Amino acid sequence: MEIKTLNDFLTAYTSAHKGSAERNSIAEDIWGDWFCNTSSLPRRTKKFIRPLKELVKAVPEAAKFTHVSGKNCCPVNGPTYDALRLFDLEDNFIVWMCFDDVREDHRFVIEDRDGDVHFETDDRDEAIAKFIEVTRNYLTAKGLIKAKEIA
Repeated sequence: MEIKTLNDFLTAYTSAHKGSAERNSIAEDIWGDWFCNTSSLPRRTKKFIRPLKELVKAVPEAAKFTHVSGKNCCPVNGPTYDALRLFDLEDNFIVWMCFDDVREDHRFVIEDRDGDVHFETDDRDEAIAKFIEVTRNYLTAKGLIKAKEIA
């Protein structure tokens, strides 16, 4: 099954039974690059679900204007770590959220496409909030969503 949008992925993933071959296949399909065992990809995908669901809750348009990709990174020194990458539908990179790269000072790192944002934290909620902010700003700048009015 080809996943075309973030909404396609989340709908397929959440509607498949937990632990089923179908859900495992859906989870594996978003990974573009990995150095870990293929059998670990479904488990690694689980950590992406909460940030993605919170993104869609905060910025519903992200579900139809973005797609997701996972990357299991293998640094020269240290263990592999995972990155959740978000792209627009033209395949332009928007933002990534890095999980547990031991070379960094904090558990989570958020970076945008231009390198203007480099945010590190040990707090998952702060990381998700920054992930949402960067995505919202990108989609607003591209004219895909309207800027929120501040009261």
